[in-house]
Amino acid sequence: MMEKRKTMLSSLLKINSLVVIILFSLAWTSVQAKSVDFQTIYQSAQINNIDLKFANSVQQEAEADVGIARAAFMPKLGVEVRQEQFTSEIEDNSKNTSNIYAEWNLFNGFKDVQKRKSLEAEFSLAKTKADRISQNFEWIAKEKYAKAYSLQEQVESYKKIIDSNLKNLDVVKRQRLSGRLSEADFLEFQLFDAKLRQDLVRLELDAAVSLAELKLFAGLSDFDRLVTKLEPSPLMIDSAQIKKLTTAEKSKLVESQLKVESLTALRANANGSFLPTVDFRATRGSVGYRDTVKDPETILAITARWEFFSGLESVNQKEKAIAQLTKAQIQYNNDKLKIASRSDQLLSQINNIVLRMKFEEGNQKNVEKFLKTVESDYRRGVKSSSDLKAALDLILQTSLNLSMLRSDYFSLRAELQDLVGQTLDEQKM
Repeated sequence: MMEKRKTMLSSLLKINSLVVIILFSLAWTSVQAKSVDFQTIYQSAQINNIDLKFANSVQQEAEADVGIARAAFMPKLGVEVRQEQFTSEIEDNSKNTSNIYAEWNLFNGFKDVQKRKSLEAEFSLAKTKADRISQNFEWIAKEKYAKAYSLQEQVESYKKIIDSNLKNLDVVKRQRLSGRLSEADFLEFQLFDAKLRQDLVRLELDAAVSLAELKLFAGLSDFDRLVTKLEPSPLMIDSAQIKKLTTAEKSKLVESQLKVESLTALRANANGSFLPTVDFRATRGSVGYRDTVKDPETILAITARWEFFSGLESVNQKEKAIAQLTKAQIQYNNDKLKIASRSDQLLSQINNIVLRMKFEEGNQKNVEKFLKTVESDYRRGVKSSSDLKAALDLILQTSLNLSMLRSDYFSLRAELQDLVGQTLDEQKM
């Protein structure tokens, strides 16, 4: 009986071991398959991103509106058939009419001209926005990728420090049991460990949210780890050059300028409501009563209409157009100053981040050496528990600073690229 139990136990252990090996293999394969680099994210986003598709759709819609506006300058041609019934005490008769007709608006106070100009400006605005998104799309992708990667790095940094602190906590426990460490020092390590874990939970949530946003942006869902570390580079451009770029034809300021052009045309369109309209109409057809049909006849007519009162609708439309234009002009002047100032500020911040990262990278190497030294000294009783905790905290903050600076760099670069609308030269590191 005993041998049978041993055999069964041995079989169960083998089965469990096999299951563990299979699960481990599957998990490892899954981890390998779920890692993705930046280029894969970027290429997928170019195909699947909603913002790109939406911008192109808006551009196509605006282009179609221009086509509709241009159609107002062309004549309308068609065929019309009409039957009229006349009934009275004297007679009961019917009239049949069949015509080929042409209609053409000759003048409507230049409203069609101004409407076309306004819609052409709106089309240019939609095209400018679509081109800007397309041209700066790589930097938009880098911004989102760098943010997710930074949070991934921060999570890993916390886990690494927690592991190191656990090892030290074992040493602290032994020292506490031997009476070489006070209760306060022991509690200090435990509180430090609890704080690290609390911060890790918050960071893991932020990282999960950022990764979900990146998946939505790229149109991918089968990854959970990023492998490409994007490296910042200083810009080969000065403040004066940046200022010129903010007023160039590809800058974001062009959007405000095109909006002013569109509303200027709409204001002129409103003025056309005070002018007469002139229409031309030509028909060729037959008119008959009952079964008697006259010979085909041609009718040419020019009609002029001038509306003197419409409940002040035209006046209010003009006032509205003037107010909209004034608002757009104010916005343009404000954007002109704001974009120039913000671009110069971004340039300074970007170059400052690159310098700070160089210092932090140098500090990181020294801090790692410092931690090893403090840990060794602590075991020998030379350093206190506070020194050890401070060293762990120092290396953690250095790692976090590097990760956050890298993310900030790409966020600021994406914003600067959007303002100037063109790729900026970088210095080789």
